[in-house]
Amino acid sequence: MGSLGLATLFAMIFKHFIAMFVLETAIPLSIVANCISRMRREINFFLMIALTSVTFMMDVNFDSYFWYRSATRGFEFSIVAILAVGVLACSLLFPGAGRRRWFWPASLGLMLLCLAYGCDEATLVCPGPFKDEERTGNRSD
Repeated sequence: MGSLGLATLFAMIFKHFIAMFVLETAIPLSIVANCISRMRREINFFLMIALTSVTFMMDVNFDSYFWYRSATRGFEFSIVAILAVGVLACSLLFPGAGRRRWFWPASLGLMLLCLAYGCDEATLVCPGPFKDEERTGNRSD
């Protein structure tokens, strides 16, 4: 590995350290900010929806591997995830007046069916003719 490769490796590691520090501070701050003001919670909910179109510019992937045609595996955290954790935690800690703290969604059965289908598809998927190339980087032609 040349000096450019080593510099890229250290830059990626440094980026992940910065992201971990930001996540460890931003998530509790988001929860506290949402719990202080109901208006802030509604603004953060709106920002979650509005920022989904640009979330790819404000995310970091931990433990990611690039596969065929730029598909990635790993753990992705973005500004939308930070806002979502803050809104969810505050909604569970301090529900609005006259609202229940927790309830089952009306379509829980359909969501569980969709989850089972997704897990089944993820375990049975086979890359096909590109199987060896994706794992090793070598072509089997």
